[in-house]
Amino acid sequence: MKTYPREERIDMIFTLGECHKNGLLASRVYAQKFPERNHAKPTAFNRFLLQFEETGSVNYKKPITRKSVTEDEENVFALCQELYGYDFKNRTEFCMWVLDKVAENKKFFENVLFSDECTFHNNGLVNRHNFHYYSDLNPRSYSVMKNQNRWSVNVWGGILGQYLIGSYFFVGHLNGLMFLEFLINHLSILLEEVPFNIRINMWLQLDGPPPHYHCEVRQFLNDNFQN
Repeated sequence: MKTYPREERIDMIFTLGECHKNGLLASRVYAQKFPERNHAKPTAFNRFLLQFEETGSVNYKKPITRKSVTEDEENVFALCQELYGYDFKNRTEFCMWVLDKVAENKKFFENVLFSDECTFHNNGLVNRHNFHYYSDLNPRSYSVMKNQNRWSVNVWGGILGQYLIGSYFFVGHLNGLMFLEFLINHLSILLEEVPFNIRINMWLQLDGPPPHYHCEVRQFLNDNFQN
């Protein structure tokens, strides 16, 4: 099977997005856009599309090898969100929208402020929203987990291109009005070191917990982050 450099595989996926997953059309358009390259057949485009939809990656699948046996104990706890109904369609449409944006501007993601909040507890509880697990568990030691004084703290952080934004600590249980106050009075301060030409074109990514859907929060976002 013929192989292609990673950069070319990425361009092939972008071309498939432009051609609405039509492998035959994508093959022709790709040949017109990159006449100096080796031109893949429609079957190759369809194969890359199938792999991309299954794995979310353009990298070639690694060959299956026999797993080595180890006696190291690993305690890995993972939570996954189940998808329903229109979730699959909505995610596919979002991915196609992102592909269009990247086709327009290859540095699109450098203008996206990726952000999230995380709740940390002092008793090893699982935060089911952010899917992180923190525990004092060790096969060779023990510690008392039932603390008499329990506390938690909400922390916001963001990444914008090469800039780390934050962190910002919320006092008390996070709600819509607290998040609105953060957007109005603190976010701009956290972004002061980011060049103005980046901030003016910035997209703000939110993952949609209840505080983000508060009516006043949505109004503020619609007024200040249009489209």
